[in-house]
Amino acid sequence: MDHYHRELGRIVWEYIGMGRTEAGLTQALSEIPALRDEFPLQRPSPGQR
Repeated sequence: MDHYHRELGRIVWEYIGMGRTEAGLTQALSEIPALRDEFPLQRPSPGQR
C-alpha cells in the first residue's frame, strides 16, 4: 500500500505542484487513472497484512 501512496505523491509533486504546466497536468491525468486501476488488484484481503 505504501507504494501507491508514494507513487501518487510523486505524481502530485512532479506534475501538479506549484510549477505545474498544461503538459504536466495532462501527464498526471494519464498516470493517476493507471495507478488507480492497478490499486485494487494489489490490495490484501481483510486479515492479510
